[in-house]
Amino acid sequence: MEELKIITGIFSSLTNPIVAIVVAYIAYQQWKVNSNKEMRESNQNKLHVYLAVKRLLKSFDNTLEIDKKLYLEMQEALAIGDFIFDDTLNKWLSDVDCEASCWLNIKDIINMAQKELSGLELSQVIEREEPYLTISQDKLQNFHCELLGKFREQLKM
Repeated sequence: MEELKIITGIFSSLTNPIVAIVVAYIAYQQWKVNSNKEMRESNQNKLHVYLAVKRLLKSFDNTLEIDKKLYLEMQEALAIGDFIFDDTLNKWLSDVDCEASCWLNIKDIINMAQKELSGLELSQVIEREEPYLTISQDKLQNFHCELLGKFREQLKM
């Protein structure tokens, strides 16, 4: 009977440390799950920005036109990018956005001139704006070539 009391006493004294160890282990596992969830969400946001830029630049490469819907989607994605990327990538993304905006502005000038002008005036506007349009097209196509390289480090899982 005395041995039973000793064994019961030993188990009673070990109960609190065992419960503490189990609770600590559960807390650690919960922390790991939350940490992994945050990482997945961060990577999902980064991938969203990458895909929005990729869609716009790929569409531009195929058509030499900027789809305004894709442009707006890219701008929304870039707003997310401001908070998750470093300054270097954000600067590059800003350059892509600015070049796309410039291309749209030049194209609007040419389209408006085609509606409102004719003859010599129209040809002067086109002659003046087309070199800028070509430069902008080249830059946008170069951005498409650089895209994966710019994002590669940011998208590592």
